Amino acid sequence: MAPAELRIRDARPEDLAEITRLEAICFPSPWPRQFFESELVAPGRFSRVVDSGDALVGYLFAMIVFDELHVNKLGVSPLHRRNGIGTHLMEDALRRAAESNVKTVWLELRASNLEGRAFYERLEFSHEYTRPNYYTNGETALIMVRRLGDS
Repeated sequence: MAPAELRIRDARPEDLAEITRLEAICFPSPWPRQFFESELVAPGRFSRVVDSGDALVGYLFAMIVFDELHVNKLGVSPLHRRNGIGTHLMEDALRRAAESNVKTVWLELRASNLEGRAFYERLEFSHEYTRPNYYTNGETALIMVRRLGDS
């Protein structure tokens, strides 16, 4: 769980500058601001941030389609990693999934992201399959899934 002084809330348009800044720090091929802008208003999406009061320290962007939830983005400031923020965001998403009768939660991550893979495995995700050449640099993506309830 995130420390008490941190608060999880819905992302807002005024958060986009900080989200984009964090994205550039967290990912080798960051999403442009326009992608996040569209996620805030697209149907079936939900976007959450962790606010320290002084700055945003994490974010999660996801979508629900039928009985699936897809985690599009999860980022945590390098200065705040290993403090439960990513887990807090994922638990929040899993609660939303359960409330929406979601059967499976999907995500992808770079095959080279061993720390990320271990994180998701601790959250009971398993490697379902791979997508070669998924990322712009040609890197393979690992597609991971967590089945919920009676799926």
